[in-house]
Amino acid sequence: MVSPTSVIFAVLFGSSLLASYRDIDRLSSPVAACATNGAGRCAHPLLRTFPGGDAQCNPTGNDASACAEARMELWTRTKGPWTSAGPGCTASAPPRALLAGGSGMSFGGGCRLAIPDGLRDRSSARAWEALLVVKLREADGSEVAVTELPFDLTGRVGSAQRGGAFYIRYGRQPAVIRLVDDVRSVGDPAVRGDGEPYRVSVEGGARYYRPHARVDDLALKSSSRILIGPTNVTASGEQRPPIPFGVRLVAVRPFRDCISQQVAH
Repeated sequence: MVSPTSVIFAVLFGSSLLASYRDIDRLSSPVAACATNGAGRCAHPLLRTFPGGDAQCNPTGNDASACAEARMELWTRTKGPWTSAGPGCTASAPPRALLAGGSGMSFGGGCRLAIPDGLRDRSSARAWEALLVVKLREADGSEVAVTELPFDLTGRVGSAQRGGAFYIRYGRQPAVIRLVDDVRSVGDPAVRGDGEPYRVSVEGGARYYRPHARVDDLALKSSSRILIGPTNVTASGEQRPPIPFGVRLVAVRPFRDCISQQVAH
């Protein structure tokens, strides 16, 4: 026989879960819906309106360039302009890879980064940064920017004043990038319920918004760190090779993204 206390607990627990679900749903939804009478101010999701973005591609003969594709590139710097991380730090996939439930993207193990000599100087205040660029390329060769996400490749043990050494943050784990695939058109103001603005732009007379993108370090372990030594030469006199670097781009729904944001903060 089920006790009255158990029934009350189950009802309260279920109500709490329902309230939490409603809160997250509100926070992850647009503040203003796209109203029919205000269609001119509506902004539509770029990932869902890209021409042919979710279509199967059947090129004629061997002309694979006739297909639309998503491209991902890595750039780095310690100071000054960004420079390409090299041909191994690029990837391409069908555009549907950027949609929730798609395959996502990664570099496939070919990305190698040479550690800048300046990071071996423990008195240096410069950090090592990365810029992940994601684009959609149409069949005619024109490109549309999806996101340009900067993030830190290094952290520091202590401070420069105390001679703290730099370490590689993603030495033994890939950097996980969360791309938010929102299927809804949004009204004005173009703001999510948690206060985050949508990245709206006007192209060809239409209003689009690009997906939110962020580094997801929730599962990043401290054991992933690789300490950067004071010299690039091993004890046997050999040059240290470039380090492997991985990126895993995963598309998620706004609800999951909002939960992750709440946990992270």
